[in-house]
Amino acid sequence: MRSRTTQDLLRQLALPDDAPLNIEEFHIQAKNSKLVTIEDVKLISVAVPEHTPGLAGLLGVAFASAVPLSHQEQSIIRSLLSVMVMIVGSSKVLSRTLSELEYYSTHDPLTGIHNRRYFNDMLEYEIPRSERHNHEFSVLLLDLDDFKDINDSYGHPVGDSVLIKIAATICTRLRKGDIPVRMGGDEFAIILPETSLQGAKDVAESIRSSLHGMCFETPDGKSFHVSTSVGVIGYPRDAQSVSDLMSGVDIALYRAKQLGKNEVCVFDADANTPQALQDSRSFVEELRQSLAEDRFQPHFQPIVDCKTGEIFAYESVARLSRADGTTMAAGLFIETIEKYGLSRELDRIMVRKVIEANKANIDRSGTPQRLFINLSAQEIQGRGILGFAEQLCEQLGVPPSSIVFEILERDAIGDMSHMGKFLANLRKQGFAFALDDFGSGYNSFHYLRELHFEYVKIDGAFVRNIVDSKIDLALVSNLSRLCRDLGILTIGEYVESADILEVLQDIGIDYAQGFHLGIPQSSLP
Repeated sequence: MRSRTTQDLLRQLALPDDAPLNIEEFHIQAKNSKLVTIEDVKLISVAVPEHTPGLAGLLGVAFASAVPLSHQEQSIIRSLLSVMVMIVGSSKVLSRTLSELEYYSTHDPLTGIHNRRYFNDMLEYEIPRSERHNHEFSVLLLDLDDFKDINDSYGHPVGDSVLIKIAATICTRLRKGDIPVRMGGDEFAIILPETSLQGAKDVAESIRSSLHGMCFETPDGKSFHVSTSVGVIGYPRDAQSVSDLMSGVDIALYRAKQLGKNEVCVFDADANTPQALQDSRSFVEELRQSLAEDRFQPHFQPIVDCKTGEIFAYESVARLSRADGTTMAAGLFIETIEKYGLSRELDRIMVRKVIEANKANIDRSGTPQRLFINLSAQEIQGRGILGFAEQLCEQLGVPPSSIVFEILERDAIGDMSHMGKFLANLRKQGFAFALDDFGSGYNSFHYLRELHFEYVKIDGAFVRNIVDSKIDLALVSNLSRLCRDLGILTIGEYVESADILEVLQDIGIDYAQGFHLGIPQSSLP
């Protein structure tokens, strides 16, 4: 009977005769049953549905009876068997899903190496272990140089394939027991147990050299290379806690970037710069918290009419009101804001507060004040900042014509495809536009031909030395003449003395701003 039902089961499940099979039997004694032949026993089988593949060992559930079954009884039994298969199959799927969740809780799904959570756990473990055994260990932090350009140029699928290959290459340069992780994005970290600082530096240089020598290809055959910057720190030589280790290695990585990228830099406590400290993880988290707590405020610096000496407008610059009561200028945090993708949040805060300040000025004086607002490059990607500003102006009764959006030339020219659309939408909604640091680009005249701006702010590097440098004087004079012929108003920045202002007036610059004319104030006068 078992042999007969087994053959029938395999046939109904469309399995080969030699398929491995494990049968679990349940016998129910039937009352008033009579003896029947084997041929009279019919088998009802239900297989695992196709949507649960890979359930090794679970083939199906079958039922056989010595008593002939009616069609209704067969239908009921088949339904019960289906429920049983669904329950057993679901438990198997759930078990597999839980196993996958457990795996991915400590592994990066893209590269397959460990993730930040595992790194933090192992770093917490490695410190007391090394202390008990009087061992030293090292930490490497790797950041791919300009990786965003690869995603922007070739697409994220190509970028993902690069990350996978880089993770595999890193692993080939490590010993068994070393811990490579992907921290997120294009950032990797490595814990090197029982490794001296010199040994860690050798490993870092080996990885840097290997990655620099790799050649990647796009699906259409274009080749490109990737370099990486590496920070190195040692325990207990440089730091004795997780937070200090991570802050220190982040500083070392920052210095490697400063040295020109594609470099290995070892943490040096005696060479810490204020900017490096500000780029540490603790500072990044402070900025995140400050954004969440709305602690960024606009300050207003006057822009003066060179002909009349009267205030023409104000540029709004960001200031951070820190938890300790001090105020930090934008120059000390803006690079970190941009590096860690926080620009958009800061832009929204500044736009909102500047427009609200203009509303307060209208309520006080009866007239709007022309205000310049700096935007990051992210906001020309069609993310709705203009709609956000337009809605605020409409709600508060502030005319859009009183707002001038300002963006750096290097950011504007980096996305020409979107810039034309951005300017068209900007003017359609009534706003004006200023191009900051004009003249710093390698082909500034080309952009004046392709795009029209209401204002250009001439790069302060030319203005600050205009009194003593004939070259800077000639450059600014020609830029001023060119813009005047094109109907574009000019603004000279970094006016830090009366002599500079006098020269700008002589050569026909329309407006000027700088500490000689007024420092940023916390409110509009």
